[in-house]
Amino acid sequence: MSEKFIRAEEVAEIMEISVAKKPKTPKAKGKGRDKKQRKDGKPTVVHYWVKAYDEGSQYGIDGGRISKLTLKISGEVVYNYDRGEDVPPQNEAAEMALAILMHEYN
Repeated sequence: MSEKFIRAEEVAEIMEISVAKKPKTPKAKGKGRDKKQRKDGKPTVVHYWVKAYDEGSQYGIDGGRISKLTLKISGEVVYNYDRGEDVPPQNEAAEMALAILMHEYN
């Protein structure tokens, strides 16, 4: 059985993306409404490093082009993939950033 090797040009980028939650506001004022029910959204900056190839691979996320990916928030690793998931998404911002990057690079 012969193996097929694919030589792909790699892309490495260090960038940041801002993941913002939509602010929640009360629908209507009236009985039972309280100021504690109001929540404001605040953007979270997620720094990422991605290594992606031209073609998918068995080592990529879901067999895709991303073979390495690190997400950090305030210097703390919130997701890491290095030919396998080392650190799963630690919070909602990491999950959202992962979805965005999967759409763009995978």
